Amino acid sequence: MKFSKESWILGVICLVDMLSTIWLVQTGRAVEANPIMRFYLNGGLLAFAAAKTFLWFAPVFVIEVIRQRRRWFGILMLRTTIVLYIAIYSTLAWHVKV
Repeated sequence: MKFSKESWILGVICLVDMLSTIWLVQTGRAVEANPIMRFYLNGGLLAFAAAKTFLWFAPVFVIEVIRQRRRWFGILMLRTTIVLYIAIYSTLAWHVKV
């Protein structure tokens, strides 16, 4: 299965989110606000990275399967997710201690 450009863009956004979260938490500038992800972060960086990757890959894979049958709907779902992810990430970034 070939992933769409939207899936790759979402993957890059998630990777940036993961790396910036690790950096901000490690430097004491932020805390993980999501209690589920905080649990995995407390379990170590490998657990956090694995959980973050799985929680990106599993839904995107499902959307890609949907996209194979209903292309427009799958693309709409991915693009909406990209916009919402960036909006939420940007909003939360305002709360980071500089």
